[in-house]
Amino acid sequence: MDVLKPKVLGTWNLHLISRKYPLDYFVMHSSMTSVMGNIGQSNYGAANAFMDCLAHYRRLNGLSGQSINWGPLDVGMLKDGENIEEIFKKQGYFPLDVSDIIKCLQKSLHCNPIQVIFGQFDWNLIGKTMKMMKTDYAQHRFHDLYSQEKETLQNASNRAVNDELIEITEAPNHERKEKIAKVVFRTASEVFTINIDILQNETLVQDLGIDSMQFMSFVNTIYDITDVRIPTVILMSDETTFENIIEILNSEISEQSHLMPTISPVDISIVNSITPMEKMSYDAYLFNSEDPSLFSYADLEVTGRLTNPDVWKYLFNKLHAKHKALRTLFIPNQEEKRNGVRKHTMDPDEVTADFIEVQMKVLDHADKVPLDIKPYLFDPSKELPLRIMFARTTNKCIVRLVFNQLSFDLTSIWITVRSISDIVKSKSSDVHQILDKDIAVLYEQKFQSQKDKIIRFWKHQTPAVVAPMSFKGISGIKLNPNHFDFARVSVDQTIALQLTQFMKKQNLRLFDVVVSLYQILLSVELEIKTVSLFGTIDMRIHFPDLKETICRFTNPVPFYANIDHTEDVSSFLGNNKLTIAGVIENSLLPFDNIVKFLTNTNPVDVFRHQIIMEPIKELGDYQENTDTTVKVKRVSTGNYYNETVLYVWHDLEKCQLEFELGYSTLMLEDTRARHILNMLYQFVQHAIKHPDSTTESLINLTKIDSVHTKKLMTKRVPLVKRTDVMDNRTNYTNEESIGLKDLNPHKVIGQFIKQTTHGWDHQVMLSIKEDENGRSLNWGFQEKTMTKSLSINAIEKVETTETNGECQLQMIHRVLIQ
Repeated sequence: MDVLKPKVLGTWNLHLISRKYPLDYFVMHSSMTSVMGNIGQSNYGAANAFMDCLAHYRRLNGLSGQSINWGPLDVGMLKDGENIEEIFKKQGYFPLDVSDIIKCLQKSLHCNPIQVIFGQFDWNLIGKTMKMMKTDYAQHRFHDLYSQEKETLQNASNRAVNDELIEITEAPNHERKEKIAKVVFRTASEVFTINIDILQNETLVQDLGIDSMQFMSFVNTIYDITDVRIPTVILMSDETTFENIIEILNSEISEQSHLMPTISPVDISIVNSITPMEKMSYDAYLFNSEDPSLFSYADLEVTGRLTNPDVWKYLFNKLHAKHKALRTLFIPNQEEKRNGVRKHTMDPDEVTADFIEVQMKVLDHADKVPLDIKPYLFDPSKELPLRIMFARTTNKCIVRLVFNQLSFDLTSIWITVRSISDIVKSKSSDVHQILDKDIAVLYEQKFQSQKDKIIRFWKHQTPAVVAPMSFKGISGIKLNPNHFDFARVSVDQTIALQLTQFMKKQNLRLFDVVVSLYQILLSVELEIKTVSLFGTIDMRIHFPDLKETICRFTNPVPFYANIDHTEDVSSFLGNNKLTIAGVIENSLLPFDNIVKFLTNTNPVDVFRHQIIMEPIKELGDYQENTDTTVKVKRVSTGNYYNETVLYVWHDLEKCQLEFELGYSTLMLEDTRARHILNMLYQFVQHAIKHPDSTTESLINLTKIDSVHTKKLMTKRVPLVKRTDVMDNRTNYTNEESIGLKDLNPHKVIGQFIKQTTHGWDHQVMLSIKEDENGRSLNWGFQEKTMTKSLSINAIEKVETTETNGECQLQMIHRVLIQ
């Protein structure tokens, strides 16, 4: 009675004295114990049950009233007790911290239900606890939530009523558009990374130069806020303004303002399971655990206190605390989980840093894939997905971050690097932890809500017949990741600028242009009409809240195209842009499901060519002050089970663009690979200059091509065994300008690859010489036969870019008009 009496009498007295007042809220803070029961706390449970009943009683009598059944709270007795929290967790009850308590209370006040439970629960553990305690009534009541065999549970992360949407729907009609505009402009500024001050109602969306991925992120962010999906076709139209977008949202919100969001059940087998994207990587691991595609790495050059290995161990611990994925293991043979794998997340205090100190020569290798790959391989059931390799000399310190591709995509790599920089900059020892979300559950809920629409799209999108996409036909040759090489070509800055202007005029994105032109090129090279090129889409565009979450969350999707030789280039690019946008919009369907729509061709023969967009804005300095510097020197990723992989390294704001072709040496000779790159370069230039010409004019370029590229190697050896060949995989560092007049002419001499407007042409010797006429830049096939020269007085500057140790040189000179 010591517990029951004060709660009952106190609550009843407040009810009696407040009846005559028109209260907006009468909130009673109850406990989940009244709903779920707890052995030994019958008085406490009964007292809280009284408050629950009083809430219903007041509502029946036209009075305000609501009861909140709180789960464990990270305050008071729970905070002070040493073992109480652990006992709760083992039973399946996880405490809410203060910020979560405030958010839950705000939601409760907004929705104003009579009774609501707030807490974090593991229904699987709760079910087991109830069975052990033999609480039959409670078991029956909550059976639907914890049954592992047939029933489903309700995900606690379901989207609740959005605060901003409530504010918009409750606003008077004359204020609603203004509030919608505020949301639209803020979202556009954040997603497109542009100054909000330049956005006006009459601003054309296409004038902002946004790519397809950013469009989809914008669409999904707006949808998460307003429950309205803007049609992609409208968004990408040349005439669409922000006023049009605001009108669409206003109209749809007005019609839907009386509706509440629906709740989608999720099968319990999905909780803590792997996503379809992770499953693809896991299957690759099971197929070949020594596949070099299974790992990536990033090299950081650091100075100052970051040259101390103990500092990196400290950073490592902070990273683990911040990102759940870094302390997650993948436990196999779990029959109760979808795909048979369960994610097990360790407590930060249980994690030991996977830190290896090595000699500098171990990291200072030319090849993309190191000679010994054993230190780069992971057992995902026993080893966490991030490893640090640390090398230091008297004048240099390199930190190599090694990533398990099962947990990391490229976005996750950059998130990790940014997190390191943020921790270094922070003066506080506290680390803001990324919200703990079950990505498999979130994905499944969103996919199920769009499943019918997405399946209809892919049924219509998949061609009835697709010819084999192999350079060898259906030859039965199995691709081997150890037989893979790279070639590349840098686009002249002038042409990159022209391309940027062309895309703005045609309302195109770089992805649209390169995908389309590479599809035409593959059509020519493979002599087929219908082509398939696949790319990986970051699923975070569908989940804006996960943009800073580390996980393997990219899904391969095919881009099909039917090449009509009579269609002009401009029309093909424009039509293909809409097709690409549709593919990205419907990219939630797992790749394994997409390929099932191919009925007349083996998918293995179709999906053999990939495109990967690699922005280089992320490369370079991340942290620089008087104390420390962090520079990203190299990021190495790869997929070696394709015939070709086209990497597009780009930063068009600085007119930097490079095409790099990864190719299976079992399928392509070096000369043909370089021919393909040369032709792609020519296609880009032709499309810029002659957008009204037909696609056949592009095809004709391949027939008159006379570029013969010299082989870099006369003898092929497996990729993992090369030790003396320059790594062709791109690594960008900051450019430097050389003052030619200050150089010693006897020291500047060497062999370079000469680049023409047709691409990489041939190797030349380059030197600076001095005679009676002054200094000049000279080049030719041999040092003794340098037949071409240019006066240094005519050269404005020479810029060098180090690309994985190979010096690329660009000369900018003045043109004299007589």
